[in-house]
Amino acid sequence: MTTDEKIQAALSDEDQTYRGFPVSELRRAFNIVADQQDWKAPINAPIFKGSDLKLFEAAVVFFTGTMPNFRTVDGVTWCRALGYRMGPAGP
Repeated sequence: MTTDEKIQAALSDEDQTYRGFPVSELRRAFNIVADQQDWKAPINAPIFKGSDLKLFEAAVVFFTGTMPNFRTVDGVTWCRALGYRMGPAGP
């Protein structure tokens, strides 16, 4: 394996996990709830019915360092969190 291949392998999301989820899966979940114009902004987004809340929780914690809360209102589950900028990672 060349040095470049070793670097690519080390940077790959496929074999890295957090709370039991592959980082690539966390990224997909985070992209659903994150503000599309400013990923560091607070999170306030609906999530699909039947979604794995543990996955979304892990994704938000992984990317923002903040703990989300989930609330169901009129049959829609909302994910809310302070977001990266307001969390311990700060501006």
